[in-house]
Amino acid sequence: MKKNINRLTGIFVIILILITTIQCTKEPPASVNPNFSITVNDTIRTYANVGDLVTFTNANASTGVGSGVLFSYYPGDSGAVYSSTNPTIKGKVATNGILTHTYAYAGTFQITCVVSSYGNWSSQSNRATLTKSLIIYDKRNALLTFSMTPYKYVSCPGTFNFQQDTINVLIPNTISLVHIASFFTTSSTAATVWVHGKQILSGDTTVHFSSPVDTATYVVKSLYGNSKSYLVNINTFPASNLDAIDSIYLTNPKILGHISNDTAYLSLPFGFNNKKVLMEINISPFATIPASTGFLPYGADYANQVTSAQNFTNPIKKVVVTAQNGVSTQTWYIDAVVNQPFTSFICPDLIPVVNGFINNVTDTITLGVLPGTDLNQLVVSYAGLNYSAYTLVANLTDTLYQSTISGSNIVVNPKYTFVPGTTAVNLSSGNSLTFYVTGLTTGTKKTYTVISQIL
Repeated sequence: MKKNINRLTGIFVIILILITTIQCTKEPPASVNPNFSITVNDTIRTYANVGDLVTFTNANASTGVGSGVLFSYYPGDSGAVYSSTNPTIKGKVATNGILTHTYAYAGTFQITCVVSSYGNWSSQSNRATLTKSLIIYDKRNALLTFSMTPYKYVSCPGTFNFQQDTINVLIPNTISLVHIASFFTTSSTAATVWVHGKQILSGDTTVHFSSPVDTATYVVKSLYGNSKSYLVNINTFPASNLDAIDSIYLTNPKILGHISNDTAYLSLPFGFNNKKVLMEINISPFATIPASTGFLPYGADYANQVTSAQNFTNPIKKVVVTAQNGVSTQTWYIDAVVNQPFTSFICPDLIPVVNGFINNVTDTITLGVLPGTDLNQLVVSYAGLNYSAYTLVANLTDTLYQSTISGSNIVVNPKYTFVPGTTAVNLSSGNSLTFYVTGLTTGTKKTYTVISQIL
């Protein structure tokens, strides 16, 4: 019995020693101090400007506050405002207590520093916050871009001289400078622009340029109130009298049209939807096409523009191109016609080469050959089917060619190959070659029968 008591006493002493050891090694959380400084260019500030690099620094971070310390800052601008009741808003974690930040707009911002530390028992922690105010000024007052649109659809950009704060604009000599609008952007959306003591709006307010000097002073005022002046000089040049259509394209598929006299021709592939034709038109520099024609207007800086979809059920449309001088005009006609599948069908190996007669009313192709021609081995070729969207089936009297056009080549499934200009077919009496053509528009199909005829 006495032995058991001694044994229990020993165990109790060991447990007591362990508890004492644990208590002695328990690490309390480090003390925290959220005090921080706000500096701009290494100078302590209570204010800064939009775009300045602002630094928040907690000095205790570098003097050994202790391990397990977390510093974070809430700069106070959009999405970064501290809330003690909303833990979903996260601050920006600082490295060694230091964080840099820039502000995109003016205002008074509340910067909050949060410092937390934890001991080796999760139940123990220290946390403290400190908030300071920072005023951000918007002193941006520069013009970034400047242009004038003296008449519709033509933009005349300004050239900046940043050393002298001047802007030079070159416009045609046919434009009146009494009332002319300018388009501009400023370094801050909060900045305002003034001319002759009145605020003006980009693209809206007209300005009177004094003659014969043809200048006006544009004053840009920042939200802070500081201003910067630009002297805008207008110079003129002889306006162009060119009023031509230089080129025309179908956009999809990309097909170059051709121009003859006063007409621009577009060839639309077989099956093309001529009720919705998109094209690109290049006209003379600085010339325009009035919106009243139904096309999107064109100007010098609108090269290779796609027009609004045009209906060419009636294949000819009239447009008027007006030259830069506003005086010279020319009436042009755009002729867009949907092609038939085949533009030619020949026997290239025969002498002379046989050109087949294509009848797009009866959908027949007749090859007129001389007496004695071997009709059992007749090589035929065609032109016109050169767009990958076409599907073609060639059916000889005794052979089926199931083919899909890919560029100018035919991919054949599954066995027989029909290659234009290479494959010989039997067009002797009673035999014929039939082409089933599906065009670009779903449901557009046509069937041609090819036969030979002894002349």
